[in-house]
This record gives sequence, structure tokens and C-alpha cells, in this order.
Amino acid sequence: MEPLLNTVEVFEQNIEYWRTHDLTSIPDFLLERIDELGHFELLEPGAEYLAETPKILLENMLASKEIMTFVSYFHPESPSIYANLAEKEAEVTLCMTENVAKRLFSGYQDEAKRLSKTKNSKLFILRKKASIPLVIVTDRFLAFKLFETDGKLRDQIIMCFGEKALLWGKELFQHCMETAEPLNEEDFM
Repeated sequence: MEPLLNTVEVFEQNIEYWRTHDLTSIPDFLLERIDELGHFELLEPGAEYLAETPKILLENMLASKEIMTFVSYFHPESPSIYANLAEKEAEVTLCMTENVAKRLFSGYQDEAKRLSKTKNSKLFILRKKASIPLVIVTDRFLAFKLFETDGKLRDQIIMCFGEKALLWGKELFQHCMETAEPLNEEDFM
């Protein structure tokens, strides 16, 4: 009974968010355990901050020693954030869709080179359409975005802390990585 009550509690924290977002992108085995997210924060920047990484997310990323990210949309601050993390010797695993990789290597060549040349970063590419826009799992937090039920993407990020949430997030990250392959930087440079 406790997992059921915990699941209800997760959905009740922001019923409108869960009602308007596509939960089918979360695999059933994780959806059944969504109670493991526990308490979460919904990060939703105001219009004047849309092009910026939310402060709490950025601070926690910069303090992390291990970062695993799956991303299917491009954010203009991401190249420098990830290049800086890799140069600060954080373990960075970055999996991106082909379109994101093309943008990274064509428009942010310096950051792409810095990221791809560090020994502690691993880059992967997913060559098929992704059903999840963003998953970030670190040794400190889990953050993810979901598409809305109509397929649109709003700048809303679920951010969770706690051991169970991190384990849940690692499984979601692994699910997103299932058909990814190592990225060959020379294909894009």
C-alpha cells in the first residue's frame, strides 16, 4: 500500500504537470516505480530567463563529480557548461541526438573540441528520434524534461534529490542510451 500512496503523493505535488505531459516516454518498469522520485521541484523560468540554465540546476551540475546526460534538443549554454565540467575533471557522459551533435560541432567548435578531447568525457549519438527531451543524472540530483501530450516542449524541468531518485534516473538514462553508439567527432568536424 505504501508505494501506491507514495505514487499518489508524487502526482499530487503538481497534478497539472503530470496531466499535460507525455508519460508514455517513461518505460513501464520505471513508471510503476515513479514513487521513487519522492519530493521534486518543478523548475519553470520566467520569460526573461528562457535562454538561461536555471540557477539551482547549474549550481548542482558544477558541484557534481559525475554527470550523465541524454539530450534531444539544443540549449545554447550547454556546450560551455559541459566543456567546463569535463575540463574540471568531472566524469561526463553525454548522449545526444544527431541534430544536437550537428549543432554542437558546427556552431560551437571550440567547446566541442574541448569536450571531445578530455579523457574523462564520453560522447554518444542516438541516430533515431528520441521520445524524451532531457535526462541529467549526477551524483547529486536527477533532472528531466518530458514533452507535453501534444508533442510540444516547454521549459519545465523536474528536479529530484535522494538516493532512490538517482537510481531511478540512472535507469531512465540507460533506457535512453539503449541504441546509442559512440560518437565519432571526425564525422562532424
